[in-house]
Amino acid sequence: MSIFITTYERSDIKDKADSLKSVGELKPDPLVQVLRRLDSLERAVINHPIQFTVGHCTQAIVTHDDITGLEKDETINAIKAQMGFGRKLDSQNLDAMVGSGETYYPLIRGIQDVPTQGDPVLLCEFGGRKYYMGPLNVFGQSNFNPDPGFKLDQSEHLVQESKQDVTIKQQHNVNPRFSWAPKMKRLMKPITESSYLLKDNASPYNRGVGDLMLEGRFGNSIRIGSRSSTPNIVISNGRNDDQRYETLTDGSILCMLSKGSLKQHFSFTVKQKVAEVNPVLVSNQDNKSNRKITFENETLDIANYNKNQTVLMSDRLLFQSRKDDIILSSKKNIHIGGSIFNINTQGNVNVNSKKLILGDPDNAQEALVLGDQLVSVLQELIKAIGSCYVNGVQPAGISGAIGIAGSPGWSQLQKLYGNLTKIKSQYATVATKPGQK
Repeated sequence: MSIFITTYERSDIKDKADSLKSVGELKPDPLVQVLRRLDSLERAVINHPIQFTVGHCTQAIVTHDDITGLEKDETINAIKAQMGFGRKLDSQNLDAMVGSGETYYPLIRGIQDVPTQGDPVLLCEFGGRKYYMGPLNVFGQSNFNPDPGFKLDQSEHLVQESKQDVTIKQQHNVNPRFSWAPKMKRLMKPITESSYLLKDNASPYNRGVGDLMLEGRFGNSIRIGSRSSTPNIVISNGRNDDQRYETLTDGSILCMLSKGSLKQHFSFTVKQKVAEVNPVLVSNQDNKSNRKITFENETLDIANYNKNQTVLMSDRLLFQSRKDDIILSSKKNIHIGGSIFNINTQGNVNVNSKKLILGDPDNAQEALVLGDQLVSVLQELIKAIGSCYVNGVQPAGISGAIGIAGSPGWSQLQKLYGNLTKIKSQYATVATKPGQK
């Protein structure tokens, strides 16, 4: 607690001091000194009533179903806590300690880092309402920081009358449902000596600029920071416990970069380096396939592009628009790579382009056939055959037309004629005129 030193003195203290001076008393009176100190402390408390006290969380109220929550919104994310007052909290019965203490509410409205059982917290009171801040970063751990002010009495013995030894979690009153991961590493500032980052000879390690970090307990984080003077935002989820930086192999990652390539911002695994065309695109990692996404030059390739870009990666991506359109628009090309490309729609699939190429663009030499035109040509061909005559047949002279009724050959051609329309697709059509340029 901060204390304001004041020159204010109560009248009884001042009178006592004046009387001592009047009789020539030179030695300070101990009673006057004590009274002055008490008076200064009293005035400091009155002038500065804000006080934070270290406490110990015994329960977190995170749902309406919690019996302590009483089905009130105001109790959501509140906690039960005991004050420490700078002393050790002793307990011999952990079960009885759960939910003990008074109710404290989050001090900040919009941003709440809700503690769990066993977390050390700061407790305070304003206007008769109790609030908390925390959990406290006692040991610099992102997953959990044990409360150094908590002590389980006779921890070397049994808890209550159970037959099991006391676990490390019980010794620190850690929530038994909490997955304590002491090896979870806190994120660091990734620093590289790349020329695009440094404009002078100053060491980035000695003159580092920190980022705004929001770190969860289980390997998830939001970084709002920079590399040199260029801003970036990185949202990561599902990192390994031993990772100190976000990587492109995290469970899911969304990064917004303003300068620098992915190779400069992230490290790549051995498996990714095997890819011949691009070390990032998984569709390019099958070396047996020659159907890979390629770019006009290396500077545009995904690993080397170093301008403003947004990258989203995960094991699965789902894009869904519940009421309106999904719009993909690009000034240049749109690349899609994968194993199988499926399109399922209740309506039409419209492809409107200057030219449609199926297969390898470098070897696309054959033209597609227009179904209606082909049927029309074949029908005319059969009619023409049916009208043919055979010259020079002796002794009867010129034969009749093939299309004369009763001719076995003509009946077969007529059957073929009737089946020509079946070669046309009822689901796919092709434009007969060039598209707009």
